[in-house]
Amino acid sequence: MSYYSELAQNLRKRGCEEDQVLTVLHEVKDAAEAAGTTPEAAFGTPEEKASKHSGKRARSTGQATLNVF
Repeated sequence: MSYYSELAQNLRKRGCEEDQVLTVLHEVKDAAEAAGTTPEAAFGTPEEKASKHSGKRARSTGQATLNVF
């Protein structure tokens, strides 16, 4: 899985809406290209980068139940 796919997946798990996910992905891509480096070198692992963001979506009862298992 690519860095961007993992980042998007982690952002969604943190409750980010799709517009937030796209914004973060574009920011990461643009910054990494401008610096001439990889996203991981610039921002750390996808999990580390996603941990700096949180979403507005509330977790459903089903999602909370799945997390227990």
